Amino acid sequence: MRVLICLVGVISLAHANLRQDVPAEAPLSITVLFASGSATFKLANGVAQSVDVRVGEKLYTTQLSGCMRVENIRFETTQFFNGLPGRRMEGTFTLAFRMGTADSAAFGNLPWVQIAFNDGHRVGAIVTRQAGLSSETTDPLCRNQRSDPSAR
Repeated sequence: MRVLICLVGVISLAHANLRQDVPAEAPLSITVLFASGSATFKLANGVAQSVDVRVGEKLYTTQLSGCMRVENIRFETTQFFNGLPGRRMEGTFTLAFRMGTADSAAFGNLPWVQIAFNDGHRVGAIVTRQAGLSSETTDPLCRNQRSDPSAR
């Protein structure tokens, strides 16, 4: 009986020490690694403020101020398109990912964001949403930008 009481007491103390009264901190950045580089999303209250893309030794940064809120990023869906091996052009790549909550999914798909760079400069940032079973709409992610990510 003493062992049972002692065990219950130890479990109660352990549980009390594991519980946190102080709220947890949200991450300031999240990095996704790829074979040929990485993407670091810098966050404030869960909203991406900028993205740093490292390709080899080069770093490319894009600010997301003036853009729609890039939040609820599904980091597991992040993809990096860097061209075919042997045919890659320095500073030319596309970063893509899905974002949103389950309620923002239309026809089973979350919005798809693509940020394209050409010659080291962001040339486009678009968001594509499912508009029907076989149709999509594409809009600029940021104000004062055309929808075509290949436009420079």
